[in-house]
Amino acid sequence: MGEQAASARDMADSEPPPRCAVRPQMSAPQTGTLQPSAPASLFDQNVVAAAQIRFADGGFTRINPRCAALLGFEPNGLAGRTLISLAVPEERDLWGERLTRLSCGALSECSGEMHCIGGNGCPVRINLTLSAFTSGGTRADECVAILHGISPEAAQAPAPRIEQEPEATFRAIYENIQEGVYRSSIYGRQLAANPALVRLNGYDSEAEMLANVHDIATEWYVDPTRRAEFQATLREHGRVERFISEVYRHKTRERIWVEENAHLVRDPATGEALYYEGTVREVTGTVEQLRLHERLQRIGAVISACLFQLRRRPNATSAVPYAGLGLEPLFGLAPEDVRNDASPLLAAVHRDDRTRLSASLLRSATRMTPWALEFRVNHPHRGTIWLSGRAVPDREPDGSVLWHGLVSDVTALKTNERQIYELAYFDSLTGLPNRQMLRDRLAMALAASRRRKSFGALLFIDLDNFKLINDSYGHDVGDLLLASTAQRLRLCLRELDTVARLGGDEFVVLLQDLGDTEAQAIRHADRVARKVLQAVDQPCLLNEQRFQTTCSIGLTLLDGRESDPEELLKRADLAMYEAKAAGRNGLSVFSPAKRTPVREHVGAVADFRRAIDAGGIEFLLEAQYDVDGICRGAELLPCWHHERWGTFRRQELASFAEETGQAEILTRQAIAQACALLGSWGKTAELCGLSLSVGVSARMLHERGAVRRINRFLLDAGADPRRLTLELPEIIVGKNDVALADKMHRLRRSGVRFTLKSFGGRLTRLAQLKALPFDEIKIDPADMRDIAAEPPSLIRKVVRIADSLNLMVIAEGVETEAQQRALLAAGCDRIQGPLSGAPMPPQIFEERFAGPVIPLQVAPLGQQRFA
Repeated sequence: MGEQAASARDMADSEPPPRCAVRPQMSAPQTGTLQPSAPASLFDQNVVAAAQIRFADGGFTRINPRCAALLGFEPNGLAGRTLISLAVPEERDLWGERLTRLSCGALSECSGEMHCIGGNGCPVRINLTLSAFTSGGTRADECVAILHGISPEAAQAPAPRIEQEPEATFRAIYENIQEGVYRSSIYGRQLAANPALVRLNGYDSEAEMLANVHDIATEWYVDPTRRAEFQATLREHGRVERFISEVYRHKTRERIWVEENAHLVRDPATGEALYYEGTVREVTGTVEQLRLHERLQRIGAVISACLFQLRRRPNATSAVPYAGLGLEPLFGLAPEDVRNDASPLLAAVHRDDRTRLSASLLRSATRMTPWALEFRVNHPHRGTIWLSGRAVPDREPDGSVLWHGLVSDVTALKTNERQIYELAYFDSLTGLPNRQMLRDRLAMALAASRRRKSFGALLFIDLDNFKLINDSYGHDVGDLLLASTAQRLRLCLRELDTVARLGGDEFVVLLQDLGDTEAQAIRHADRVARKVLQAVDQPCLLNEQRFQTTCSIGLTLLDGRESDPEELLKRADLAMYEAKAAGRNGLSVFSPAKRTPVREHVGAVADFRRAIDAGGIEFLLEAQYDVDGICRGAELLPCWHHERWGTFRRQELASFAEETGQAEILTRQAIAQACALLGSWGKTAELCGLSLSVGVSARMLHERGAVRRINRFLLDAGADPRRLTLELPEIIVGKNDVALADKMHRLRRSGVRFTLKSFGGRLTRLAQLKALPFDEIKIDPADMRDIAAEPPSLIRKVVRIADSLNLMVIAEGVETEAQQRALLAAGCDRIQGPLSGAPMPPQIFEERFAGPVIPLQVAPLGQQRFA
C-alpha cells in the first residue's frame, strides 16, 4: 500500500473520539478480581502481550509476563498502576476519552499508537488494541488490551518454544477480540484464525476458512506482489507493522482494505523461525475517506476553490476545523494557520468588505439561513482578488454554529463582468460614457428636472477639421487628439455633469441643476461652452508634434417637459450644424426658428451623397498664370448645383464630403475627370502643354491600389502623366510617413507631379521637403490678405527657401493687382485666383485658351525679386 494507505492509518489513529459522560480518573487504582468473562488462557500464554484494564480508573487488573516485559516492568511491577499513567502527558486525555467511549458502549473496540514511559525510564512505542467483552450478553466493567511493541527500546521478552498448542485453546484466547488474529506457518499456511478474521473473510467457521484458503498471495491480495513484500519485510526485520493492502473477502471476493501487523516467533535456543502470528483489521472506510479527501483537494486545486468548515463559538471567537488545500491560493494562508483561530482570514479580507462579511455571517447564524457573499481579499502574492462564498449553518450542542461550505475564486468572472459593462456603457478610446450610458443619464436628468422644476442643458460638440488631421497624420494621432480632447472636457465640468463620446469626433456634455429659470440656465451653460471652446483651442503635443484645433458647439436647454432623450440630442445636433455653417469655432443655441435652415442643410448633405453616387458633381477649371501672364494650366475644382438651394463650391462640398465620408470617392472622380481632360487636350496643339492639378488627401493615397488606379486613369485616357499634378495638404510634411512617401515616389517615376498646398507659417518643415518628391509650393490664400505694395517677410522667406530646394511657388487666392505685383516681385512663379477670372466649365476654358494667347496684364516688375 502506498502513501494513501499510510495516511488512512494516520487518520484513523488520530481522530479524536466523541466525549461521554463518564471519564476514568487518574487516581489510585481500585483492587478487584478478573471478571469471569475474560478468557483466562489469554493470560496464561506468553506469545501475545495482554492485559485486563478496569473502565472506572484505567487500572490494570491482570497482565501476562509478555506485557510486563514489553513495558519494561517486572512481572508484578504494574500492580497499582493505570494505563493512563503510563502514557506520555500529551496523550493521556486521548486514551482517557477512548476508555470512556468503550465504557459507555460508543465503541466496542479501538486501537492506535501509544507513547509510554517504560519501567526502566526509557520511551516505549506500542500498538495498543482495547476490546470490550461481554458475559452472558452483559457488557463487563473491564476490557482486554493487546499490545505490540514497535519501539527498539522496548524490552522484548523471549517467547518459549511451543511445540503444539491445541487449536481450540488458541481460538478461545481470541474469541472475544474483534480484531482478526491468526497464526501461520513460515511458508504462509494458516494454522489458526479467530472468529473476527473468519468473519472478515466471509466464512462461518474457522474450519471452513482453513479448508478453502490455499495460496494467500493469489487468493487474498488484489496485488499478488504484496505477499512477497510482506514476507521480505518479515524476514528482514522479524516483524511487519501497519502493512496496508487491498484484499478480497476470500469467500465473497468483495474488495476491501486491511491493515496487518505481524511478528516472527523464533526458537530462543536455536533462533530457528517457528511460525508468525499477527492481527488484521479492516480499514476500508478510512481509505475511502482519504481518497475522497484527496479527490476533493485535487478538484479544489483545479477549480480555484476550497471546501471549508467555519465554527463560530458562543464567545464570538471562530476557528476553521477543516479547510482544503485551496485555502492558500485564495487567502495566502495554510489550513493549519486558521485551524484554531480564524482571525487571520478576516484580516486578509479587504478592509472595505470586512464589516459586510461579519454582518452577513452574524445574520446567517442568528436566522440559521444559508450564507452567500462575494467579497475581496488582499492576497500577499496575487494582489486584490474576488471570492464567492456559500455555506449552510448547523447549530452544535454547545451553542456554536458550524458552517459547511465552499469558497471559490471569481476574479476572472468579476473582471469579465466589468469589461462587458465597460464595453456596453463606455468608450474604449477615451474612457468616457458612450451613447447608451448618455441616454440613461439623460433620462434620469429629465426626471430629476421635472421633479425639482430646474433647468439643465445639453452641449453637442464636434471638432473642426478633425478628418484632415486624421487622414494626414494617421489614426494613431487622431486617437491621441480625441483622448486629449476628452481630458480637456472633463476639466471644464463639475462632478455632477457628464461628458460622453458619441463616436468619431462628436462629444456631448450634459449639465444639470443650472437654475430655476431659463435665463439662469442659458447664462451658466454659455459660460461652460465658452470654457470648452477655449480649452479645445489650446495647442497640444502629440507624438512630439504640435497640433491645434477648434470645435463647434450646439446648445439646447432641458426642463423636463421633453421626455425623449433622442429629441434633445437632435436639437443640440441641429444647433451644432448652425455653428458650423456660421464659420466654426463657435456656439449656437437651439431655437425652433433655426430648425428649418438647419434641416435644409441636413437635406442638402443627403442630396449630395446621392449626387456623388449618381455622378452628378460638376468640375470647373481655375486658370494659373506665369510671370508673363501666360496661362500654364489650371486647378480642377468640384461644383454642385442644387435645384432648391443653389450652387455649392469647393469649401462647402469638402465639408459635405467630410460629413458623409465621401471625400475619397469625390477625389477619385476628380482625378478621373482630370485625366480625361488631359487626354483630350493632348490632341490639340494649343492645349497639349497645359497642366491640371487636383487636390487629394493622404488617406486617398493610402488606399490599397491607389497608385495602380491613378496610372490606369492616365493610361485609359491617353494622358501625359507629366501634365497631372496632385496637390497634398501641408500637414503631411514632417510626419515621416514611409508608406505615403513610397507611393509618391512611385507616381513621380511615372511622371506625375506634386504640389504642397495651403502652405503658411511652418517654415521649419521646408527642410523636410527634400525627402518627398514635391515640385511646387502653393501659398495659403489666407496669407494674401496682408499683401499690399510689398510682400510680407513670410512670403519672401518661403520663396527664398523654395529656390534653394528648386521648387516652384504658386500664390493662390490673388484678388487684386497690388497683390499680383507684390507676389511676382517676391519671386512667385505663378498666380491663381479671382483676379484671373472665376472658375469656368471645361468647355469654356478650352474655347478661351485654344485660340490665340491672351496674356494676363502683369505689372512691369517682371523677374525682379526682393533680396
